[in-house]
Amino acid sequence: MKRNSYAMALLVGSLLLISASQSWAIGTEADQTISNQASVQFTINGTTTTKDSNLEDFKVDRKIRMVVTSQGDTGVLEGLNNFVLPFRVDNESNTATGTDDYFRLTISGGTDDFDMNNVRLYRDENGDGLLDGGDTLLFTGAGGAAYVTIGNGTGTNTARYLIVADCPPAGGTPDTALPDLDSIYNLVATAWNGAAAGDGIMVQDTDGNDKTLSEIVFADPAGTASGDVVNGGFHSDAGTYTTNATLGVAKLASGSTSGYNIPGDIVTYDITVSNGDTTYAATNVIVTDAVPGNTTYDSFAAAGCSGTRQWSIDSQANWVNIEPADKTTITDIRCTIASIAVGASSTVSFKVAID
Repeated sequence: MKRNSYAMALLVGSLLLISASQSWAIGTEADQTISNQASVQFTINGTTTTKDSNLEDFKVDRKIRMVVTSQGDTGVLEGLNNFVLPFRVDNESNTATGTDDYFRLTISGGTDDFDMNNVRLYRDENGDGLLDGGDTLLFTGAGGAAYVTIGNGTGTNTARYLIVADCPPAGGTPDTALPDLDSIYNLVATAWNGAAAGDGIMVQDTDGNDKTLSEIVFADPAGTASGDVVNGGFHSDAGTYTTNATLGVAKLASGSTSGYNIPGDIVTYDITVSNGDTTYAATNVIVTDAVPGNTTYDSFAAAGCSGTRQWSIDSQANWVNIEPADKTTITDIRCTIASIAVGASSTVSFKVAID
């Protein structure tokens, strides 16, 4: 009994070792031979006979199937940089273990309103969908290309990539300060013969099935890029950058005591923030202002801020929620507004005395 238990443990350990060290292709591996032979048993004149058919063999063909999937669209703000469109690429081929699958990755544009600047492709090393310091730059420019290999073992066949680009500043045609303008980019994965440009595009068999050969057969779905049809040898999906409206900010000084601006007068500053977006509210709006030189902070009433009021006595290094007793030490004020609705505005007001 002990010997049998030891043998069973050894067998289980061996199986675990094998499963840990091998990566199985998705589906039956290409170039495998599938054989079949039928038999028939019959009786004639009291004699029972069994006869076998011929042995029928055929090779499993090499299915090439890549699937690109956008992981979400991204809102952008004019003049800001490094906005990310995340993608995943799945290799669902049945290429035999030990043979690599190569793909050329490119970026193409779509029918849209404007183009982003400084378009780049990164490999998302930790798969978090964000541009991190450890991510690898593959190429810069929408006309670039990267040649990659993606495994086809079950559970290992996914790679993740990031299209990263900068939003043009306001004032262009169209003006990226306007909301709801789209800039569309496709990530395209094309079946390739190797890890270099010169290895060339992979070509599938077109002369009919030869059961003695393992032939290349494309099985990719249709995608979003121009010309991306079913079984075309490449696949694509699109991500969209959409402009968010830039908040308008206007500041007005008014209400001096004497009607002029002389020492001792109290001046009111009104800072009006407007949300021009036609779809989304602006949230967590933070209005900050410094007490001007040659003035002293006077007051910051609750009515002058629809959100949370704060004060600083060290030029914004620290903030407190209670007004300091010594007003002469106050250097800055801050108002945090939870939300400004679509097309709405909010005004923050505070007063200073002219020294």
